Amino acid sequence: KKSEIPSEPIDRLKEEIWENIERHYSYKTGSYDVEDDIRAGNIDVVYSTSTLELGVDYDAASVVVNAGIPFSLESIPQRVGRAGRKTETSLDTSLSIITVRNNPLEYFYLYEGISNLTDIDKMPAIPVSSDNHFVILYSTLLYISALMTKEGRRLGGSIEDVSEVLEYLDKNRTKILDTLDAESDIKRVKEDVSELVNIISEEEMDETCRDVENYFNRTWLDKTFKDIFEDSDALLDSVQEKIEDVPKRNRGDVKKKISSLTQLLEEVKRKNLEDTENILLNLSDKLGELKSILRPPSHPLFGIRSEIVELNSKIEKCLGRIRDLKEVSTSLERFRGKGNLYSRACEVYRDTQDATRIIQVLESLIGFKYMGNEFMDKEVTVDAEYNINSKDESLSNLVTRVPPFEMQNVPFQTREGKEITELVGGRYAWLIEPRNRNYHILSENMDSKVVWKSLDQSGLGKGKSTKREDLLIPEEIRFLDFLGQEPFTIKIFGKGTKSGKKPLYLHYGSSRLVNSKVIRDYTVKQEIQQLGTRKKDNLFSHIKNSTIEKLNEINENLKDKGNRWGASLDYISVCRIGQALSTDPFSFRCPKEIREDCGLQCDGKKYWRRSRKMFPKVYLNKKVRMPPSVSSESPLFLDYRATTYDELVENIEFAYDSAQLNIPAGNVYFQREIKLEPLGYEAKTSFLTFEINDHFLDFTIERILEQKPEIVDLLKYKYYMYQRFLEEGHTAEVAPYVLEYEPEDVDTSSSSFRDYLRKSMIHTLAHLLYTHIATKVGIDPSNITIHIEGSKILLLENSKKDGMGIVETTQSKLDEKGVNAIFENFVTEMSDFLEDHEKRINEREKEIRKESTSNLKRIKKQNEKISNIQEEMKSLNEEIKNHVDPEFLDYSTYRYLLLNRLNIDRETSEFLLPLTNAQGFPHLCEDGCNDCIILKNYCNEPFGQGYLLSRALVPTSLFLRMPEDKEDHSDENRSLFERLGISRREASEVG
Repeated sequence: KKSEIPSEPIDRLKEEIWENIERHYSYKTGSYDVEDDIRAGNIDVVYSTSTLELGVDYDAASVVVNAGIPFSLESIPQRVGRAGRKTETSLDTSLSIITVRNNPLEYFYLYEGISNLTDIDKMPAIPVSSDNHFVILYSTLLYISALMTKEGRRLGGSIEDVSEVLEYLDKNRTKILDTLDAESDIKRVKEDVSELVNIISEEEMDETCRDVENYFNRTWLDKTFKDIFEDSDALLDSVQEKIEDVPKRNRGDVKKKISSLTQLLEEVKRKNLEDTENILLNLSDKLGELKSILRPPSHPLFGIRSEIVELNSKIEKCLGRIRDLKEVSTSLERFRGKGNLYSRACEVYRDTQDATRIIQVLESLIGFKYMGNEFMDKEVTVDAEYNINSKDESLSNLVTRVPPFEMQNVPFQTREGKEITELVGGRYAWLIEPRNRNYHILSENMDSKVVWKSLDQSGLGKGKSTKREDLLIPEEIRFLDFLGQEPFTIKIFGKGTKSGKKPLYLHYGSSRLVNSKVIRDYTVKQEIQQLGTRKKDNLFSHIKNSTIEKLNEINENLKDKGNRWGASLDYISVCRIGQALSTDPFSFRCPKEIREDCGLQCDGKKYWRRSRKMFPKVYLNKKVRMPPSVSSESPLFLDYRATTYDELVENIEFAYDSAQLNIPAGNVYFQREIKLEPLGYEAKTSFLTFEINDHFLDFTIERILEQKPEIVDLLKYKYYMYQRFLEEGHTAEVAPYVLEYEPEDVDTSSSSFRDYLRKSMIHTLAHLLYTHIATKVGIDPSNITIHIEGSKILLLENSKKDGMGIVETTQSKLDEKGVNAIFENFVTEMSDFLEDHEKRINEREKEIRKESTSNLKRIKKQNEKISNIQEEMKSLNEEIKNHVDPEFLDYSTYRYLLLNRLNIDRETSEFLLPLTNAQGFPHLCEDGCNDCIILKNYCNEPFGQGYLLSRALVPTSLFLRMPEDKEDHSDENRSLFERLGISRREASEVG
């Protein structure tokens, strides 16, 4: 038994193992030291990103383990080739292990067979943007810069130098383009760049950029005024619908407030900013009066309070913008129709103020990185408190690698900083303001007040941003250092109509840690601040070594007392009901300020789990706002087309507007979503559009409702659960509603149910199309964003100006093979994929059930609790069957039901999985399957996918053969309708 083994040799073994493990990644301090240790044989295991994939030879390497399948499949042979390179040490043999993660893309590759991962002839061609006008212009200007330098012209980083390069191009255009063999017409993009250069050269840019921001504030105000009054009308409608539920003694007061509010809205006639300000102030007062009487929580209209709070938040923001605009004396009309152009000029101006080389200015103007295929989405300066180093990083890379709210390390810290950080795991985090000021910082120390002020002004915990209407465009993101500042708690109100009662508390830092004395009266916090500001002299070394010694002492003391993770700030203690987490290693019970605020009858220990877990991974959800010019007429049936960057007149907005994290609370993970102020960038990029005729979509749904009762039964249940999810916000709270579900209460003729079916079908198709494109083009799916508008699915490149060549590559295939062939390939591959998946998963399910049954027979003899739990599960299952077919349940929902119902301790929780598997349901692959259609990190409905997606709702007949001759469809359509069993009368209705 483990308890009989002395702890000392186990601890020594752990230390020896950790000493033989290293990590390697871009910008890692001391990465060359790691490479030297690999060559010298000083370490046995290295965790690495793709940094060790190319151009390195390590004689002793013999095993390569891939965590998942890299989306650039050519990486597989490259990685395998790092091992087995020397006879004496590895016998010229390489063992490669690939662990397949639960997602559709990796399962697709698995089913296709190993040869598709290793045979170079079967790999998808690398997407190439060969005809990109921006690439050609960039190369041309770079070539001219080199020519001018050879001719003796010294070019620096000024906009005047770029003007000279453009002038040189105008004078020698034909000769230069012939020399470069450039066939594409770059006239338009060159004119765009010239216009930017002229603005920057001729304008007083600091003043102009302030006016541009005011112009967009004015535009945003016009839109938001309309939204506020529409939201107010909707609010009044909600109150009127429920007014009869209010007790008679209170109903008169509510009606009086409603009447006053209605009268005010009818009187609204905006004439100028001053009038608008007074109207909004009055509206805010009236809403406040209404909110004040909608209490206590038992009040029938109490749920509307959250809508009033959100509406008042919008009003407050408008009032702030109005006051700012009152100070503006200049006319903003000159930006009308040219706002995006001037905004782009301001971005270039800010990015190049400190430029010393012409290549830096060209990169900013064109949006393309030299010596690489990286098109910049939005370049941001990233640094950290009390850290000398800083770097420029693309926003999408930043939020993927080091997302906000997550306590972690940063890859660009100084060597000295790294030595200290290793003792506390991760010490840095950056914050984005939660939406509509739906948060509160509980702490009262000076550091927390600075953060609160920064969130309010810039939308970031620390940093700089510009506002474009309601979009925050970051310029600088500064990580907070929780060794160098006082801790604080941020309270964030939850998503959903009911979850305002269930906020999320995030406690960062540790007062006891940062206020520990190091030298005389100097604390850890003060010494960290000193290290970040003073030069590296003898005193610097003394401070550093003393700080490390103190942190080591704290670390060992905590471990000696059984706190396994010591002083690590990136390992958290959590609330068992998923409402709070703390990074403080001394949080032996819930932090006091959380206890006093949350309202639970708790002494801080009742729900608190001292067993620490790693800080949960945070994922940001990216959404897009398409310009009006992208809209198009609905196709006859289906359409699939590519739109390139040069066809767009306006920019597309890419915005991160919510964050998701799973809080580990014992046997379950509580899914939480944080709504954010939209933070992102604008870009002209290329995208693919897949569109279904609305009438045909409705017709298909009608056929399913009429002819597929078993699918309808499933979808009624999923619809019911999805509606509950929208109210509650996470699965743990939704699961108990299974036992309240009554199929007859779902009206399948209602517009709400039909809308759900459309949404389900389109979202499922979007995920399949996303999988198809990612595997066909061979790119990382994080480079694509899904956007859904009604019956239209758009897949957009995240880079500016089609830099990755995804759309251009797909367009060439459309031109070469035709839409017809592309559709058929899509249908065939995805149908085969789903069929293979179901077959394999069913076989695996039988194996698991057999194995679990066998194991339970053995376990029951050793633990009598198992039989009791099994009986309780049978009782719960019978209750479930009274409400819903158990075949419809997914694993997550069923697991939460079990944990809510059963009294399961830590010991018996280990047997929950085999107990569930042995009974035969839920199935491993339920209708919204994690392994075949759910995209956890790439869908803008991250948590609700299990209740929204449905393979059953996507019949193969939906993927229609497109007529080759679009002018003459009659014969083609007859055969299509015959295949679908649609009569000529029905066909004419669809048409």
